[in-house]
Amino acid sequence: MEEATIRPGYTIPTDTDGTLSDYSAIEAAVNAHNQNAQPGEAYWGIRLCGAEYEVYEYGKVPQPPTAEELTAQEKAHREDQQRQEGLDKLPETLEALKNENEMLKQCLLEMSETVYA
Repeated sequence: MEEATIRPGYTIPTDTDGTLSDYSAIEAAVNAHNQNAQPGEAYWGIRLCGAEYEVYEYGKVPQPPTAEELTAQEKAHREDQQRQEGLDKLPETLEALKNENEMLKQCLLEMSETVYA
């Protein structure tokens, strides 16, 4: 008996005479394909169709980013980090401003007492 090649369209029954099918061969073939798939090739998946497992294609392996895209991603990442650092320091900054505001109020109060005394 010739062994079937596992590829999209390949099916195996989920069980035979009440015995569950060995899913490991189909899983291994799909995983191996997906790990070795090149940009533009389809990913493979396994779905349950009634009483069968079926190998199918879904999505495409993306092209690797260009140098310009990588540079833009890195710039956006740095900007996000700087923004987050600013947000992380916001409570400290607000507390410092609050203290400064209290000191200014106190100075103005003391100045007004001196002027009107």
